[in-house]
Amino acid sequence: MTLNATNPAAAAAATGSRLSKCGEAFGNSESTKDTTTKQAISALKRDFVAEALRVAAVKANHASDDVLIGDDLGAERGIRILISHVKEAAAIFREMQREAGL
Repeated sequence: MTLNATNPAAAAAATGSRLSKCGEAFGNSESTKDTTTKQAISALKRDFVAEALRVAAVKANHASDDVLIGDDLGAERGIRILISHVKEAAAIFREMQREAGL
């Protein structure tokens, strides 16, 4: 099959159909794509939870320093940020558990 230079849409459709047939031949079916996508999303969620907890740990450390030096406004702001990060991490973690059936 030759690609039609005058009709780029037809050329793209032909190329796409050939690529999908090649993918099927190598076992790249829709279910494999769905599984791969779900695994990638799960890994990203896990990374998000870990990063949110790291930020919360740093903010907790800074807030405790602020309390010790008498910076109550800084401590309060740090605690608010800490709480919001912990809440987001917990929400995503619960979602991951639901998806895993735990």
